Order: sequence, then C-alpha cells, then structure tokens
Amino acid sequence: MTVENTYKIDDRGNNDMHSSKRYGQNTMLLKDDGEYKFSPKDFKNIPDNHEFLFSISRGNIVLTRNGTRELKLCGEEQIFVSDFVLIP
Repeated sequence: MTVENTYKIDDRGNNDMHSSKRYGQNTMLLKDDGEYKFSPKDFKNIPDNHEFLFSISRGNIVLTRNGTRELKLCGEEQIFVSDFVLIP
C-alpha cells in the first residue's frame, strides 16, 4: 500500500513545472489478509489539506542468479488507485 503526495499544481490545475518536489511517499508491505486499519503514521510527510495518491498493489519478488550476480525480479499488479485530500 502506498500513500504519496502529488506534485504541486498551479492555479489552473497544471503541474508546477518549476518544482518536481514531492513532500513524501510512505510505502507499507502488508500481510495480504483483506484487512488494514489506518494510523496517523501512514500519512507522515503528507501536509494537511493537500491532495495525495493512495494505491494498493499486489506483487511478488523472485530471487535468482545470473552467474555470480543475485537478481531480484519484481512483478506488481495495481489493484486500486485514487486521489484524496488529507483533512485534519
């Protein structure tokens, strides 16, 4: 599950091209049991009254070897994604 703020936008709703700064991204690896209770720490680095993107993905990591190199292969499927506003 990922909670991240979106890019700053100008007064017309366009991406602010002068800054690509993001305030924060919080990614949590969770047990896939169909339940989760949010806590304030899930929204750290997300400013109050600011739009953020919430997404849930399901994935897998496979470790393999290529000669002497160990490789991590990641596969991911995005299940849900939506924009919200953090209101205190």
